Amino acid sequence: MQDPTQFYRQLARAKATQYGIDPDIFERQIGQESGFNPLARSTGGAFGIAQIIPKWHPGVDVWDPDEALGYAASLVAGHLQRYGGDIRKALTAYHAGPGTLDKALSIGGGAWERFIEQAAAAMGFAGDAARIGRDNRTYLTRILGGGPTEPPGEEEQRLVSAALPTISTETEAFPPEPPVPAREVLRQ
Repeated sequence: MQDPTQFYRQLARAKATQYGIDPDIFERQIGQESGFNPLARSTGGAFGIAQIIPKWHPGVDVWDPDEALGYAASLVAGHLQRYGGDIRKALTAYHAGPGTLDKALSIGGGAWERFIEQAAAAMGFAGDAARIGRDNRTYLTRILGGGPTEPPGEEEQRLVSAALPTISTETEAFPPEPPVPAREVLRQ
């Protein structure tokens, strides 16, 4: 009998290939998300093997590993397309939400990774902003390797704080629909 974790690793790789994303990275991403546990639950309201938040992704069966992994792979593929093939941005959009990433890009430009915490606070996640920023640095490092990007220093923090009231928060943290029509593809 095959080890369930090995089965889910193979399934993740197959879904990555189906959606044209790097299977090695996607396998590490799902390992980071849930450890390949299809019954995983997070304190942030994410469920299943791909740690999908039903509030932001209604209609996805988070408990069905085949559907959840296909949906997750389609999201990453859509984020890669949206962010010009930048895997760090695509993974951040999956993990922290594209609205949070877009806000970090508007605040920090090319140094966006250092501003995830401030972006999360500006998006209305003030109580979780420090955790989101810290977790995103760890998330990227564990999936892609390399060292984490440090948060901004005091002077950068002061400049961002002064600018935040002028930055619009109309962008949703997570889009209500996936950037790729995953539901239609999964039904085929």
